[in-house]
Amino acid sequence: MFHQSRGASHFLLSLLGILSAFILLIAPMLSIPVRGYADDTKSIEDMVGDINGDGVINILDLTLLKLILNGTLSPNGNSDVDSNGKLNLLDPAALIRIIFGNNPLPHGGGGGGGGGPAPTSTPTATITPTPTPSPTPVPICNLTTTSGTGGHVTTPGEGTYGFNCGSIQNIVASASKGYFFINWTGDTATIADVNSASTTIIVDGNYSIQSKFTNSSTNYTLTPTSGAGGDVTPPGEAGPYTYSDGQVVNIVATPDVCYHFVNWTGDTGTIANVNAASTTITMNGNYSITANFAIDPQSLTTTSSS
Repeated sequence: MFHQSRGASHFLLSLLGILSAFILLIAPMLSIPVRGYADDTKSIEDMVGDINGDGVINILDLTLLKLILNGTLSPNGNSDVDSNGKLNLLDPAALIRIIFGNNPLPHGGGGGGGGGPAPTSTPTATITPTPTPSPTPVPICNLTTTSGTGGHVTTPGEGTYGFNCGSIQNIVASASKGYFFINWTGDTATIADVNSASTTIIVDGNYSIQSKFTNSSTNYTLTPTSGAGGDVTPPGEAGPYTYSDGQVVNIVATPDVCYHFVNWTGDTGTIANVNAASTTITMNGNYSITANFAIDPQSLTTTSSS
């Protein structure tokens, strides 16, 4: 029995010697550098799939032997690899541990597959951009312009035009040769001056206006005044004011505090309503008119003590 045991030992040592010699012989042929496996942060399993589930190195894989012999494996405190990353080929015990899996090389030491599960990357959160709110659309109001005989509306033109509601727009009427501008008619409440050929209008609704012209070269004057308790506005009291023959002129009487309008007097034959504070007068001649006012009735309340 003893002789059999000694024979087996001699056989094992001879086998190890042959294996060592075989590795030493093929080492020069495996000296080509292997790129990409010098990263000390990776285990053998990370670099190549050369360790099975038991952590045993596949010695038949020349690529792995190349890694070992070229010193591309980190010692990591493993006594089977020297400080230069070379496998100690002269240590039979180290070869036994490496080949038969008792002391594999992967990072972290120990047997079994080593290395642990590969780290998983954390997915990058997708940032959804905040949508830019759409501006609130501005409502559109239409202005329709036309003209009578003797001229045209040149600004903005003649037709229907859309503008932002509440905007102020220029309006201009141009008379043809031999004609004169009279006034603007239609929806004229927001026109700055209906008697001016070039003026403005506040387009805060759908309006239709028309420019009027005359071919008469005759002009007449209007002289407005007022009694106590108010004023004429417009056209004012700084007259006389000159207008074309047949022109329709707006006149407005504005009472003071504690007064009220009574009527228009003077050359009132062409005033549309002499009893209205706001009315019109048609200029067929030279006229003088007066706005009359009266003080408001006052009530007196008396009390008596018994």
